[in-house]
Amino acid sequence: MRRNLCYRLVTLLALALLAAAPWSNPLCAANPGGDADAKETDTPQSVVATYRAARAADDWQKCFLCYDERMRANFFSCMLTGVAECDDEELKKIVFKPLADKFDDADRPVYSHHPEPLGTRDLRLYKMLEKRVDLPGLVAAAFRHLDAGEAHDSFFDLGNVLEVRIEGDKAEGYWRREPAQPANEPGQPPAQPNVPIHFRRVDGRWFLTIPDPPPPLADRERAAKLQAEIESLRINLGFSGAADSRANDAKEAVPAKRYHEVRLSVVPLPHPSDRSVYVGELTEGQARRLIEFLSTDGFLRDAAELDRQEVPLRDMSKDCCTLQVFTRNLSLHEDFGWGLPMLKRLDGLRGAVEGEAAQALDAILASFAAERKDWQAAAAAEKPGAPTGDAPNAPDR
Repeated sequence: MRRNLCYRLVTLLALALLAAAPWSNPLCAANPGGDADAKETDTPQSVVATYRAARAADDWQKCFLCYDERMRANFFSCMLTGVAECDDEELKKIVFKPLADKFDDADRPVYSHHPEPLGTRDLRLYKMLEKRVDLPGLVAAAFRHLDAGEAHDSFFDLGNVLEVRIEGDKAEGYWRREPAQPANEPGQPPAQPNVPIHFRRVDGRWFLTIPDPPPPLADRERAAKLQAEIESLRINLGFSGAADSRANDAKEAVPAKRYHEVRLSVVPLPHPSDRSVYVGELTEGQARRLIEFLSTDGFLRDAAELDRQEVPLRDMSKDCCTLQVFTRNLSLHEDFGWGLPMLKRLDGLRGAVEGEAAQALDAILASFAAERKDWQAAAAAEKPGAPTGDAPNAPDR
């Protein structure tokens, strides 16, 4: 049903617009464009008044143009997801056909396979699309197709904005819910009496925006958070890059060596049918020891915090090993690169676990036996007498 679109937008956008949810690093907003008169956006209060008047008139394009570029990108991404999941074929045609008509197979927009904060990814895709497609017009067409109730639920009634504080090109205030606020549906943000609202000024005009994220946690704070949420700890170890590119390139019949993936979790995971994925269960004691190792290994210091930091870019045509650690409220990512230093990290990780997790890592390391010899030989030839890169206490395999 089309309600899938509305519910998806309500759930995701409420968190983004009305709560101080973590977001990507501050992004330099390009000229946001839009056809609103400057007087309609010359103060935070005026942009709220413009937004409310547009919402009352079912002018969804003007509502959308009251958002800054980051907010538009987030809204549009949520809309695409909701439309893709709904069963309204006419709505899908309205949204996806204009996009398909403007991009052929050679230059169609795709998400990067490299992990990055959703805010960064959404903005990058939005900027790519808006060069060829009238996205505000597309949003308006999609919401005109919905019934009035669904459209109004997706573009929130912000109420009267109170106590706006301006600091440079940013401002923050709040709007007060009525006491008779109905109970939220499951999965929606809890009703608060005072709801924060954020603004950003671009080229002299004010727009509704998404709040900037708090700074990333220090390594000790990350360790404490992982320990506090130990029951939800998950660890993914994967390999990607040149081998995957060769294997997926239909023009090249190049046999690519496949390296297995490891998934470790305190909560038992189902064993996938894919035999290239090893799954291991961790006891809480093992998980705590593993967190201690990640503290000494440098992972908790160097990893990118996905909700607050961008992952450093790397050459996706080259092989790479990636470690990701998750709990309910923390997501960490680090690329280990390729070669002997990577194997040293994996050797250390293997020494910190036992049981199923150890067996899974043993299998991974065994698959690198030939590469280990080649890399050691290359290192020895380059620097005779230098250490080969093996970890001093690497387990026997």
